[in-house]
Amino acid sequence: MLKDQGEFTPELAAAVAAMTGLGGAAVALAIGLPEAGFVHAAAKGAALGGLGASGLFGRGGEYGWVWALAGAVLATLIGAALGAVFLEDDLQAAPLGLVLVVPAILGEPTVMAVWGCVMGAIHHGARHMRR
Repeated sequence: MLKDQGEFTPELAAAVAAMTGLGGAAVALAIGLPEAGFVHAAAKGAALGGLGASGLFGRGGEYGWVWALAGAVLATLIGAALGAVFLEDDLQAAPLGLVLVVPAILGEPTVMAVWGCVMGAIHHGARHMRR
C-alpha cells in the first residue's frame, strides 16, 4: 500500500501550501463572498491547512487518491477554521469557518466543483513532485 510514495521534501510541503492557499481563495470566490478580507483570510487559512496536510498529497500506488481525499478534507477543515480566526482576529471564531465553508462546499455544486478541481490539481502536481 505504501510502495511508490516518492520522497516527501520541504519543497513539496511548500508547494502544496501555496497551491492550497490559491485554492482557498478560489473557493472563497466561488462561495460568493468576494470581499478582499474574506478572500485573504481564506487564502492564509487554506495555505496553513495545506501545509499541515501536505504529506497526504501526491502519494502513488493503489490508494493514492484516497490519501489525497483525506488530505483535502483535512486541509479544508483546518483552513476553514484558521481562515475564520484570521478574518475575525479571534480564536473563538474557528467554528464559524467550519459552519460557513463545509455547507457551502457540500451544498453548492459550483463550489464543490471548484474545490474538487483544486484538490485534484494539487494531488496531481504533488504526485509529479514526488517522482
